[in-house]
Amino acid sequence: MDLAALVPSLGPWIILRWRVAPSALVITIASRADGRRCPGCHVVSTSVHSHYTRTVEDLPIRTQSVTLAVQVRRFRCRNAACARQTFAEEFGPLVRRYARRTLLLQDLLDDIGVTIGGRPGVRFAQRHVLRTSQSTLVRCVRRLPLPLPTAPRVLGVDDFAVRRNHHYGTLVVDLEQHRLLDLWPERTAEPFVGWLARRPRLPEVICRDRGGAYADAARQAAPDALQVADRFHLVCNAGDVLERVLVRHATAVRAATACENPNTTPAKGPAEGHGTERRVVDESGLAESLFPTSVVPSVPSPADRDHYPAETRPSGIPLSPALTSSSTTTS
Repeated sequence: MDLAALVPSLGPWIILRWRVAPSALVITIASRADGRRCPGCHVVSTSVHSHYTRTVEDLPIRTQSVTLAVQVRRFRCRNAACARQTFAEEFGPLVRRYARRTLLLQDLLDDIGVTIGGRPGVRFAQRHVLRTSQSTLVRCVRRLPLPLPTAPRVLGVDDFAVRRNHHYGTLVVDLEQHRLLDLWPERTAEPFVGWLARRPRLPEVICRDRGGAYADAARQAAPDALQVADRFHLVCNAGDVLERVLVRHATAVRAATACENPNTTPAKGPAEGHGTERRVVDESGLAESLFPTSVVPSVPSPADRDHYPAETRPSGIPLSPALTSSSTTTS
């Protein structure tokens, strides 16, 4: 069986033996080179000091996990001027130093962690015979280097509240990449002008709020950039214009509302004619039909019971104990 054809990454190495274990396919490999270069003085040495075995996980073959038993040689450095006495050979194209996974398997786990995430990535890996955990995928993602920042074409700038009504700062965002670029604890024009001056390429579009500080900074540092309002302030502008139009034509709005619902008429209050909000009076008798006065008897409060004359007192309303005792004493 030619394992080199099944595992192309093992081509530069010698396959000494292989066996099928209950948990994985174990392949023992070694290097083909006679000597190795010392990482300290870069002198080639062929004097072998000792051997040891590294256990490295590789990509699975169909439904079988693969474990590589790498035979590592430790060499003596014969250069007397070198600070190193021994050094271990490295398997650079296959596995990094101190790593327990091959480069191909590590790249696959990094891709799963970035694309799918922690728990879903673990379920995906288990279906493809990859042994990993949620914390391992998270560590793989955190270990990846950050992408190099690119010059933004569409730049967004706005303020944020460090402490509302007291302290505000400024944030700058790449609106195409949805990535935060910078923060500073002020919302004046000078820091934004300095930030734009340090850019290798100025943005083509600057999306900002309605404040004058960011507009002045954009005109000073990027005069050729197109300034636009962001979505939130566009909605605010449209709402303000609509409110002014409705206030200006309040009479027409009330007339149109009365035509749509003839059972309602606008109530006239002290603010009539000033464009304020009016209440609508219900003339259809809906409240009386839901809560008729005959259902709930008119029962006076205990404080008013004793003020009724005897001939006008409603039936079923007894006198208070104080009046009853006084009338008995008088009689």
